[in-house]
Amino acid sequence: MALKTTVIVGAGIGGMLTGAYLAKHGHRVLIFEKLGIAGGRFTHIDYEGFAVPTGAFHAFPGGKQGPLATCLRDIGISIEIEVPEPSFRLTLKGISFPLDLHGGIGRKTGMGPAFGLRGKVGIAIRLVNILYMACIGKDITVADFIKRNSTSDNAVRLVDHLTKFSLGVPAEYASMVDIIHSFITQSFGREGFLYHGNRSLINALENSIIKNGGIISLSTQITKIRIDGGTAISLTTSDGTEVNSDVVILNSGLTTTLKLLGDWLPEELRKRATQFIPAYGVAYSIRSRQRLLHHSSIEIPVDLDEISGIVPVSEICPALCPPDWHYALAYQYLSPSRSIEDQLNHANVELRYYLGEEIDIFNTAIYKDTHPAAYISQSIGQCGKNRWPYCIPSLNNVYFVGHDVCGHGIAAEIIGDSCLHTWRKLV
Repeated sequence: MALKTTVIVGAGIGGMLTGAYLAKHGHRVLIFEKLGIAGGRFTHIDYEGFAVPTGAFHAFPGGKQGPLATCLRDIGISIEIEVPEPSFRLTLKGISFPLDLHGGIGRKTGMGPAFGLRGKVGIAIRLVNILYMACIGKDITVADFIKRNSTSDNAVRLVDHLTKFSLGVPAEYASMVDIIHSFITQSFGREGFLYHGNRSLINALENSIIKNGGIISLSTQITKIRIDGGTAISLTTSDGTEVNSDVVILNSGLTTTLKLLGDWLPEELRKRATQFIPAYGVAYSIRSRQRLLHHSSIEIPVDLDEISGIVPVSEICPALCPPDWHYALAYQYLSPSRSIEDQLNHANVELRYYLGEEIDIFNTAIYKDTHPAAYISQSIGQCGKNRWPYCIPSLNNVYFVGHDVCGHGIAAEIIGDSCLHTWRKLV
């Protein structure tokens, strides 16, 4: 039997995972990436010995339990993951509280009273009720849920910071149903970090693809897909080369997908794509000769207005920065209704107040629209099945993976979820 030629557009983490999986299962894999590097948002660049991410915070949501870890097990790739315990530490009025899915919000931590949270049993009952409401098509925002289960504004500020850091959207827009589904999808795994950084995973996937006969073409853009009778029979690169295809996987984001598929996209999907709200955010790379945080958990600074989360990279994965340096990554949600310059200035003031005047903010990466933020934020109405489908019935050999595709998960776990669904259709 002849090998199936599978052409993958986009060498982001979804495309690389899919390429490695299909190459292992006998497909002739060709990956085309318009950028000069593989990995997209899920890699990093070395700058003076610091591993500066291109998007994702070297994070592996769900740790060893989530869809990404499942994808790697299916491919046969083993990676080293650091899992801080607790996953988060919340700071309110100078007091630090541990937060971990396995540790809960019990009063023994002091967190419940400080944030006005009601008992576990009451919250659990309301969570079950939300899942029931979801079955009949109703949802609730995270902010509304917490207001029903807390008597304190501090709790609203807390969840707002958590959703901005984890999902890239405020709690008033984040879906509670999606959060619950995401936790279940990740098997309630702890937050993990790639010990050797995002690029270590991309390198492992690249080696696996090449070992199994796949080809990765960087700095090569696909400009056209030729479709005949509902079948994508070939793709054309920017230099005019035509590549025949049996299967096409699009990991290229909505903007490119809309252009490539043209009239073959149903009008309903085209209209929906123009209404999606994108994710906005800023990632700050910070270094100092002094220790930045005195723990190895993700810091959620509830007292701050702009900065929603700080990852003490050097405390979790010391290999990602030079010796005798301390290194952290901080995240800020950008409000489209406010001046970006003002938000950046306020964040810089907060970081120096919180971490010390001697810090060096040596890289500021703004993720806005498709450069290179996720085009679809994880807001109510555009999460889970409301996102881009895994495939389109009118196209019998075109499939989708990536951050903008159907699925549940925190951040990159959506990508892993979309990959697993798509792979089941192909192998």
